[in-house]
Amino acid sequence: MSAYQVSDEHINAIVTALATANIIEKDDREPIARLLLKENIKSVNYRYNMGKNIDAIVFHLKFKSKKLSLYNVYKLVGCYEYQSCEHPTWEQSKAKSLCDSLNEYILANNKKGYKTNDIMVYSPEYDKAKWSI
Repeated sequence: MSAYQVSDEHINAIVTALATANIIEKDDREPIARLLLKENIKSVNYRYNMGKNIDAIVFHLKFKSKKLSLYNVYKLVGCYEYQSCEHPTWEQSKAKSLCDSLNEYILANNKKGYKTNDIMVYSPEYDKAKWSI
């Protein structure tokens, strides 16, 4: 597997979706954004044996006003998880738990009624969505 640091815009889109889905409070957006970014960098550091200081990371918080489709958010979460799962504590992380909650919300609320990951990832809507922004 490979891993890369996702963009601030990517993190912002996920955090905006978490707040829109009422999984997190709007006041928690900034600390959650930082948590997600740190988890992603922790994965990249682990994968490539890098020593990037996670606490020194500068994050540019700008919540998206443009609403993304649930299919696009689902794919962005999938990308984030793929880039962030390289380290041994990913499975127990708050970031993974938030991703799981958002994915569950999307599967329960998409208008096409796709109820499982297997169906969602083969849908035309998912296919058209961006992997990363």
